[in-house]
Amino acid sequence: MKRPPGNQQVVQFCTLGWPWERHFPLIYKALIALFCFFIPVKIIIISYYRLSKTFRKSRRAVGSFSRNSKQVDSKNAVRRSKQQTIVRTLVLIVLVFIAMCYHCSS
Repeated sequence: MKRPPGNQQVVQFCTLGWPWERHFPLIYKALIALFCFFIPVKIIIISYYRLSKTFRKSRRAVGSFSRNSKQVDSKNAVRRSKQQTIVRTLVLIVLVFIAMCYHCSS
């Protein structure tokens, strides 16, 4: 053991050297990718799929109601336009999330 120059003291301490320390960076990156990217993307996709399913059901219900009553009004067109805007926004949010995760990982 070498002594440092001057009046500095040498401090010794013991640590455990686990055999898997060589693989820790790989395991860490895999877990980060899993918990910070793949699981959130899966949750987002499932949630937005359910939302789009609800939109389609409501659009069909409104469409069948207006066909049965033979009322064609501009409210249905406005509602359809709003639903399309919502779907586009949701898709954009997913794409931005994926791009941000990709940018942060590189």
